[in-house]
Amino acid sequence: MNKLDRYVFFRLLTITFFMLAVLICIFILIDFSENSDDFADKGATLAEIWKQYYLNYIPEMTRLVSPVAVFVACLFLTGQMTERLELIALKSSGVSLYRLLLPYLIFGVCVAGLVSYLDGYVIPGANADRIEFEQEYMSRTGDRIDRGGIYRQDSENVIMNINFFDPNTNVGYRLNLVEFDGDRISKTVTANRIMWVDSTSSWITDRAQERIFHERFR
Repeated sequence: MNKLDRYVFFRLLTITFFMLAVLICIFILIDFSENSDDFADKGATLAEIWKQYYLNYIPEMTRLVSPVAVFVACLFLTGQMTERLELIALKSSGVSLYRLLLPYLIFGVCVAGLVSYLDGYVIPGANADRIEFEQEYMSRTGDRIDRGGIYRQDSENVIMNINFFDPNTNVGYRLNLVEFDGDRISKTVTANRIMWVDSTSSWITDRAQERIFHERFR
């Protein structure tokens, strides 16, 4: 990277970081104003709210607002360079617009890699702690999370998805269950409904379809 690339890259980094900080602060202020009554009613302290809820929410917020922050940073920096006649000077010195796009592309790839890392290694653990806090101090949010789009790992080799669950009737809708054997799928089960029976302490399904996959030998 030459001097121009470093200038554009670090200017984009500075503006993006500033935009992320502003957007995250706005999100926290709005969220706190909406949920402050729940926090007070459930007896959550400010230390618990910050450490267990908002610190664990920041990675998720970063993933959500980073595209907007990068977009605004690119527009702001390009407009600033145009206003200062820096683009005209670069064109006069023989730098093409395609060459000027290189630091933008490098910065975009770096941000995409960072977001992918957060999504794969940081956000799952942070969300688990945050959801635990929500279920304890924000009952309405916890009920909403537990009803729709439920994913559970029933065992080491079984993953289950229920599209919607009604706790009043103990009925789940659109069940998808996948069982693995090593690195391949060995069985899938789909059902329109799944119902919990208290008398037998078991689940029953409605119109279930089971598919078993056998390994082919050549």
